[in-house]
Amino acid sequence: MDVATAPGFGGQGVDRVLESLADLCRHAADMGGADSEDRCRPDGRPTLILNHPSAIYHPGEVVIAEATATSLFDGYLYVDFYDVDGYVVHVLPSRHTDRHTDRHVAAGESLVLGDDRQPAGFTLMIIPRYGEEAFVVTSMRASLNAGMRPEVEPAADYLRALRDRLADLVRRGVDRPMVWDYVRITTEGSP
Repeated sequence: MDVATAPGFGGQGVDRVLESLADLCRHAADMGGADSEDRCRPDGRPTLILNHPSAIYHPGEVVIAEATATSLFDGYLYVDFYDVDGYVVHVLPSRHTDRHTDRHVAAGESLVLGDDRQPAGFTLMIIPRYGEEAFVVTSMRASLNAGMRPEVEPAADYLRALRDRLADLVRRGVDRPMVWDYVRITTEGSP
């Protein structure tokens, strides 16, 4: 199946977003004829470590995360937050950080996000919209070349842009254009 005709998105909830991302990566990896699941989330994939190991956050709490690019290749690092309402918040790159444009990173490079005292710093605070949400960390061999996307946008719009970019990279012969991982979080009312 061609990446450009990968299954559609727009369903509600974090589970559907994660399924869509997995589908996109699998379809891009299948073009190379290898085991797609191992190629999308291999050992050495990018990681995100949260300041709350339980991944449970309450109103007013700040999320601080260490994002680490894949150790498999130099490339571009993206961190996105998918909320319960079907939107994506682009955490990295973001106009609120010194990393406001697509920036090449070394394999294994780490950045601290959500701590305004850090070079890539700004505050990620939990607000009253509770439920299952997710951070997705993605390493790509080539830039998304999407320019500065809106800070917040419908997840379906972003997934379509990502699908189109992956299809372009596959057509150009880029092997394993994307590896990714995610961390689910739960946001809930006061403890």
